[in-house]
Amino acid sequence: MAPSLTTAASFHKVKHSTESILFGVDFTKLLAAGEILAGTPWVTGGTGLTLGGPIVNTATFVNDDGATVAIGAGVQIRISGGVSPTDYVLTIGCATNQSNTRTVVCTLQVRDA
Repeated sequence: MAPSLTTAASFHKVKHSTESILFGVDFTKLLAAGEILAGTPWVTGGTGLTLGGPIVNTATFVNDDGATVAIGAGVQIRISGGVSPTDYVLTIGCATNQSNTRTVVCTLQVRDA
């Protein structure tokens, strides 16, 4: 039996309230062979955070598990602000080259201590 897929990110993301960080969200496990993110990504949630415009990755990045995310298999978004100690739930979605829409839900923890 194949492992169950989940739309939840592997780990919570964490930042200090004064930081501005480019976060990468990995969609690899949700994509079929040959499928890539091809649309304009969107983000909901995160009221109280400053969210930059999300983009499909044009360069590889390392995911939360230490693996390399291929070009077109992730979304990157710059996030700043937030109030500590608060957990923000972000929903990130994007269309694919196979007319699917894939969505990942992640938690961003803002912690100043």
